[in-house]
Amino acid sequence: MKPITVRRIVLAAASFVLALLSLLSLCFVVGKADLGLGGAGGSAVSDLFSDSGFHLLGGNSNVILSFGATYADELRWLEILCQILNILILAASILMIAGSVLWFFFKEKEKLLKVIAVLAPVVGLLYLIEGVLFSVYLNWYLNLGSVKIVTVAYVPLILIAVFDAAFWVLRAKIKRPVTAEEVAAESSDGFAVYEATEEDSYKETKQEKAAVKAKAPAYVSKYAPDRFEVASLQYLRELKALTDEGVLTEQEFTEEKKRFFNR
Repeated sequence: MKPITVRRIVLAAASFVLALLSLLSLCFVVGKADLGLGGAGGSAVSDLFSDSGFHLLGGNSNVILSFGATYADELRWLEILCQILNILILAASILMIAGSVLWFFFKEKEKLLKVIAVLAPVVGLLYLIEGVLFSVYLNWYLNLGSVKIVTVAYVPLILIAVFDAAFWVLRAKIKRPVTAEEVAAESSDGFAVYEATEEDSYKETKQEKAAVKAKAPAYVSKYAPDRFEVASLQYLRELKALTDEGVLTEQEFTEEKKRFFNR
């Protein structure tokens, strides 16, 4: 399990919300009949002739059965298409939820979160396309006059877009802590940092790093501070660290220490 940091908690929560919104988009209405009655009572009646993504997963459209029963067989392809799209949305949402949980506990790199942040708006857009196709095609094909088939499939996309933007902002604002593995990897690339004091530091070049490996005593002598400086203790600690890493031998370390104190 990875160390729990503020950044990890915030980003995991944001990605989980994105994945959850993708799943809950199936709760919004793909298409419903607007009977033109107005008021709360009219809305309640219209809701009886509506289809959500979860409902269309079953392949039985209330709208088609209510207003296009005569053409039910001809419109079967539309139900199947909506069913396929909703299965894809459901599968992608479940994978994103599992991915956000998996990353929080086990993963270090944030590539998985970026995939979720990109995939979530795609899912919302896919659901919007489904709603537009469903409502526009039925309005054209059934030609119900004053009765219109409308959709609210755009709402999930708006919610996902808001949280997706929040995710990228949080990711940019909350700094990622540098791990020990990254420091070691950075050192192996030739850029190791040695701090002489809290205010004063220097960074080795690749050539200097090669000099440490090839002729470590000459290198450390070159950068040895005066033994009366505050940095002297830090310098000796760095020599010991180089010895522990195998860059310096015990004999080289002893000789360098003698040279340091005999100056």
